[in-house]
Order: sequence, then structure tokens, then C-alpha cells
Amino acid sequence: METCVRHYHYFEPNTQHIEKVLENFVRFAHSDHIKVRAQAWHLFLRFVRHLRSQLGNVSTNIVGAIEDLLVIKAELPEDNDVDDESSNQDDRSVDAQYNSQLHLFEAVGCLASASAVPVDTQVMLARSVISPLCASIQQHVAAAASGDARSILQVHHCMMAVGQLARGFSDWVPGTSGAPVVEEISTEFIQASETILMALDALKASEEVRTAGRGAFSRLIGVIGFKILQELPRWIEGLLAPNSSKDEVATFLRLLDQIVFGFKTQIYSMMDTLLTPLLRRIFTSFAEQTTGTDDEIQLGELRREYLNFLIVLLGNGLESVFVSPTNQGIFEGIIETIEHFARDTSEHPDAKLALSVIIKMCTTWGGETIANPATNAADPAPVLPGFDQFMITRFSALTWSIMTSASFDPKNPQANRVVGEIAALQRAILGKTGRTYLTWLRDSELRALGLPQQAVDEYLQALVTTTDDKAFKAFLVRFLQSARGQ
Repeated sequence: METCVRHYHYFEPNTQHIEKVLENFVRFAHSDHIKVRAQAWHLFLRFVRHLRSQLGNVSTNIVGAIEDLLVIKAELPEDNDVDDESSNQDDRSVDAQYNSQLHLFEAVGCLASASAVPVDTQVMLARSVISPLCASIQQHVAAAASGDARSILQVHHCMMAVGQLARGFSDWVPGTSGAPVVEEISTEFIQASETILMALDALKASEEVRTAGRGAFSRLIGVIGFKILQELPRWIEGLLAPNSSKDEVATFLRLLDQIVFGFKTQIYSMMDTLLTPLLRRIFTSFAEQTTGTDDEIQLGELRREYLNFLIVLLGNGLESVFVSPTNQGIFEGIIETIEHFARDTSEHPDAKLALSVIIKMCTTWGGETIANPATNAADPAPVLPGFDQFMITRFSALTWSIMTSASFDPKNPQANRVVGEIAALQRAILGKTGRTYLTWLRDSELRALGLPQQAVDEYLQALVTTTDDKAFKAFLVRFLQSARGQ
């Protein structure tokens, strides 16, 4: 089996041998030897994945020959099932056996979606696998909701199997070339997603079920496409339960990034409706007390995914959802969280990322850039009314509160990168507000910091004459060190 997989290129021009090899794979997949069987399931997937376009019309027979191996029967781990290297290596733990079985479902997807297989046959093969899985989910939901551990595991396993089957049919992801599968196949998986959503609704308190649901969701995107957006509120409701961990929320945000990037022209109305409840759920996670190192790590990851999510929305034409009538009430909360992370001198990478979000807001909503602000008397023309004053009084003030913090050391290499973002932000504000900003700095902000006139003049001169962010950053570092007597 390993030799066939390693030399799969041989079979591309010699397709007459593929059927015989597959027959042997089927025989080995039924081996009484547990290691041979598990390896066969894995290598079978690799072989058919490589040769999907050369499989011809043997798919129906091969799928039928392994149909008995596609039955999910969840088993609870025994006391002696230790999740260590030896257990996984011998493929004897129930988890290892189940993970190997998942390869078969993906292999079936590859076989069934081969180009030589007629669409009606593809539908038949997909249905023959999906129907038993969905029936099993429906059968075990009630017992799982009552806390039966084996039923919960059965639902988990069946959800994951649906996802792996979908991955075999299509590994397309939004935003890349290609497209989901044909509508006839998509319809079969839409019905499967309905069953999964029903189970999620009933069992969303179970982390195992949420994990399986998240895995299925990420793979169903490839076969359902933009139609999955119609059920996005239900997916969010099921996958972001009150007891979801910070890690789960962060992982789901990564999935949303992918969806926004791929479906940006179709997702606006949905995101407009979902943004406020989604962010409130995230803010709740931010407010939770951390309990130990792992929780701190998860919190940091959630912060970064949250800030990246904001950048994705701003960068994909969805910036208006932040200030729509539906979401105006949470806009201040968004700004407050960004400012909080920007000021956190214990996490310089997060501070740098938070400032990047603010810069993106300035370039998005600040309007046309004013050339030669020292001599140009043009008034600011922000896209959002009043955003010019918001940049000056809120974002500029933020930069000085960071730089004047006693715990902020511009000589620290990590803090130095934050100074680079501050330099870019101040230059962005200047470009959007021009002389209005210079007047504010001279008459109000820099005066309030107690700087002497010479220092104020030096700062303003550098701001208007430096040619790029890097040059102004170098000035800022020297300016801060001088002000601190360093």
C-alpha cells in the first residue's frame, strides 16, 4: 500500500492498474490485523486523493465494497486507553481507531466526486453515506441531551464524519479560485447541515458536540458555498454557547474571517444583524477572570483574533456595519476595547495590532488625504461626519497616553515596534485633518503635556517634514528618550 501511494505518478498514465490496486486496498481495509486495517484506511485516502481524476467509473463498486466500514459505533475510552504515543502508534485506542475511520469518509467523497462519475451517481453515493449518519444523530440526540456519554460521543463522531465526507467532495475555500460542488450535491449536504444544527441546538452545552459542529461547519462551506450564510445565525448560536471557552471563540472568529473574505459581497446584511450579539459574546469572554497560564494564553489568542476580525471587516468593504443603525450602540465598546489593548504595555504585539486597527479606521473613514498640510488650508472631509474631530481628540490622545506611560520604554525592542505604529497613526491623522491637527497639537495637546515651546516646535516640524513613517518613528524614539532624560 505504501509503495502504491509513494509511486502514484505511475498510475496516472497506466490507469488500467488502478482498479486492481483499489480492490487490494479494500481487502486490506478489512484486515483482522488492527494496524494493517488502520494504515489501510489512511493510505486508501491518500491513494484516491492523488488519483481522483483518473479513477474512472469504479467508484460505485469501491464505495459499496467498504460500506460496512462506514458504520459509526462510538465507544467510550477504557481505563487503560492512555492517550500517549505508544497507544497512538499501535492504533489500539478507540480514539485512534475512530480517527483512522474518518479517513474512509473523506476517501468516499474523493471517489464519489471523481470527474467520470455522473452527477446522479454522485448524489446517490453521497446520500447513501449521509442518510445513516444523520439518522444516527437524530436517534441519539435525546439520550445525549440527558447526559448519556456514549450518545454524546456518537453524535460527535457522526458530525465529524459528515464533515470529512464533505471535505472529500470539495476542499474549496471561499476567496480562492474554483467553486463549491454542483447544486444537486450541495442540496444533500444542506440537509445534513440541518440535522447538525438541530443537534447543536439541543446539545450546545457539550464542548465535544460544539467541537464536532465547528469541524463540520468549516468543511461544509466547501460544498454548500454562500448558501451556508442563510443559517449563519444558527451556527453562531450553537457554536458560541455561554460556556464556550476563549479558545473556541477565537477559533470561530478565524472561520468568520474566511467567510467574510470569501463572501464579502453577499454577507453584509447578515453581518449587520450578527455583529452586535457576536461582539457582546466576545466582550463577555474578555471580562471573564483568567484562571491559570492556559487561560491567559487563550485570552491572548482571543484578543488577536478579535483585532484581526475587525481588520478583516474594515478591509473587505464591510466597514459600514460598525456604524449602521443596528450596531451604533456597540461602536463605543469596540473603540474602548481597542484602546485598552493599545495601552497594555505587557502585551506589545497586541498593542501594535490594536493600533493597526485604528490606522485602518483612519484611512477608511478619514476622507481624502490633504497634501502639504503645513501650507494647505483645506478643511478635513471625513467620510463619517465628525470623524476628523474623533481622530484628533480620541486617537491622538491615545498615542500620547501610551508614550507617556511610566511602564512604556521606547528602548525595548517590542515597544519600539509600537512606536512605529504610533508614528504611522499620527501621520495618518495629519494626512486626514491637516492644519486642524497641527493647531490642536500646538495649542492644546502638547501644551497639556508640559512640553517647552522649543520641544513643541521641534515635534511639529518633524511631523510635517518627515517623508515616511519610518523616518518619523526614528524621530519619535529620540524625542521620547530626550523628554525622559535618557
